[in-house]
Amino acid sequence: MDRINQNTQIPVTPEQTDSLIPQVPPINSSQPKNVRLVILYIIVIILLLGVGFLGYEVYTLKKSSFVTAPNSNQTSTSSTNTQVTPAPSLTPIAIADPTTNWKTYTNTKDNYIVKYPPSWQFTEYPDERIAISDNQADLIQLTYGIESPTRISATPKQIIDDWLKYYLSSTSQFSSGGKIINQEKIDIGDISGTRYLVGENKSIGKTIDNRYWIFVTNNEKVVYFSLEGTDKKTFDQILSTFSFSSQKTQRITF
Repeated sequence: MDRINQNTQIPVTPEQTDSLIPQVPPINSSQPKNVRLVILYIIVIILLLGVGFLGYEVYTLKKSSFVTAPNSNQTSTSSTNTQVTPAPSLTPIAIADPTTNWKTYTNTKDNYIVKYPPSWQFTEYPDERIAISDNQADLIQLTYGIESPTRISATPKQIIDDWLKYYLSSTSQFSSGGKIINQEKIDIGDISGTRYLVGENKSIGKTIDNRYWIFVTNNEKVVYFSLEGTDKKTFDQILSTFSFSSQKTQRITF
């Protein structure tokens, strides 16, 4: 039997060649196109949803603004129709003058007037001094044109200074000497002056021993008011009625 030469080539037909080559399944070219369409649909849906949500938010915001904002026409109409009720006017309450029914003293020589309670006793002295008393513990005195107790000729300020020094140290006024407890400016009508609260050195604080001295000036004359007692309310009311018919005042500054 003849041996077959290994290098001998066996002829192959074209049909056999095709059967020997591995067959690759055909690629469907429509698949990538379908995927792209799906992705595009998804993107479009997302965009539509976003636009719809944004439109809804804008609509809600406009609606809320429309509800809360007042209509200008309605506002003007309502303001036109609204009647403003005027506030009730306050009628001032008249305060009764407690000195209305008081007696009036008129000094034609020194041109001043003063009123005093009708139940109080009134006394006029030759030295241009008047005294008003309730016949109990209160005594009010008014002296027009007091003089210095220590000098013949003095200015109004010197008269007041001399008066304070002399009578605060005099035992006729205070058995143990007097002391100024307080002093303040005071206006009696259009006249300015000073009010002093004085008292005993050994009894300061006891109102019954305290006295009020007031000094004002008119036409270079010193007018002296005093209260010995506790009825300061009546004393102030009497001072409020005092006035000059023709005032030429001088302010004393301490």
